[in-house]
Amino acid sequence: MKAYWYDNLPGDQREAHDSGKEVTADELKKLGVYYHHITTLDDIDVLASDGGYKNRDEIIVSPATMGAMYEEKVKSFFHEHLHEDEEIRYIRDGRGYFDVRSVDDGWVRIGVEKHDLIILPAGIYHRFTTDESNYIKAMRLFQDEPKWTPLNRSTDLDLNPHRRDYVQQYLNAERFQRIDVVANCSGYGVIGACEDQDEHEIRDQFETNFMGTLNIIQASLPYFRQQNE
Repeated sequence: MKAYWYDNLPGDQREAHDSGKEVTADELKKLGVYYHHITTLDDIDVLASDGGYKNRDEIIVSPATMGAMYEEKVKSFFHEHLHEDEEIRYIRDGRGYFDVRSVDDGWVRIGVEKHDLIILPAGIYHRFTTDESNYIKAMRLFQDEPKWTPLNRSTDLDLNPHRRDYVQQYLNAERFQRIDVVANCSGYGVIGACEDQDEHEIRDQFETNFMGTLNIIQASLPYFRQQNE
């Protein structure tokens, strides 16, 4: 597996389009994308059992298997879309590219080859293409009965519950994981002469204005320190 930022230059989708800017496996995990290198089918069986993947099949994408429909199929795979289920692919042979959207809506290209297994979460916008060899053989694993319908990206699709769950779990968490400023606007006062103030009102003011501020500072300081480590 090799992941990097897509260069967005003109050219056939099956070309590498390698910008030279690497994306690590840990960075992929932040998008909910997981990668494994698995060399035996026995290990695939273990993964399937542990993950509850009860169904599987195999597909070969090539001119030899698809004939005149191959070019049309490859173009359709490259339309940006999402699935409402996890997408799990174990590469048995050949090579291809999965492109996934980043937090900032850029393209990350993931090159896969034999013995690579990739898991894309439900709701992630992505696309797929073979490489210039025009051949890939992949095993597809499913927890339930497979749903083949790709949902092409649109404004309305952003309201899809699977998409919204993905955005909340991965994209928003990555965008808003820092604390840069803490603002406390909860203080208040009561107008009047000191001797006219009720003791309970004064205690309430102290609890809000002083202890409230102290509580916020104590709660936020550990996060600031962690960010600066």
